[in-house]
Amino acid sequence: MAARHRVNTPRLDQVDPDAFWRAAVFLEECVLLRPIPVRNEAYGYGVAYLQASGETVDTTYEAWRDLINNIRALHLHSYDIADRLRS
Repeated sequence: MAARHRVNTPRLDQVDPDAFWRAAVFLEECVLLRPIPVRNEAYGYGVAYLQASGETVDTTYEAWRDLINNIRALHLHSYDIADRLRS
């Protein structure tokens, strides 16, 4: 989990990964691998990661709940997650 969010994106159209992409893969790993015992932690780590990167993000619980549920259901990949975080 700690290493994946540091790698460059494998897509040619995104040569410079931004904080949203790195946060997306970090959050995806948290949700799918469940290394953190409490689900509220995933919300907290996602928000904290972006804030530490100097980015702002919608912190309403419902938006994060929906995002995490979509990740868990495998409806999104890391690029979709990054797009949702950016929006």
